Amino acid sequence: MAREIDIAQEVAAPGTIIPTASGRNFAASGGVAESVRIRLKDASKLRPAVINGLNKAGMKQLTQYGKIQAGEIPYTDDCPNLIEVMACEGGCISGPCVITNPKIATIQLKKYVESGAEDFNIN
Repeated sequence: MAREIDIAQEVAAPGTIIPTASGRNFAASGGVAESVRIRLKDASKLRPAVINGLNKAGMKQLTQYGKIQAGEIPYTDDCPNLIEVMACEGGCISGPCVITNPKIATIQLKKYVESGAEDFNIN
């Protein structure tokens, strides 16, 4: 709790647009892909790939997708049609400027996402 501000107790200003549960989860690795899946009419068409951190393995995976795009490697039917890339392992909530323990931030984000699901009846 930075500067003794409890965000959970804050009230949105009039006219403020409250983010949906799926929009709240963008900070976690896999959150963007999950949001897209939730919003699609036919989620079976989605073939997501999530690169969880631009470490050596993440960069190798991203390079492979670049080679497919450039035509150096053949495109196959199981190739992803959405690639989510998080530079930080775990997503933004584990980034270099996070002021709290990433494990605690992950738990807090999960609660925030779940509260949005209740507010807006989104799974």
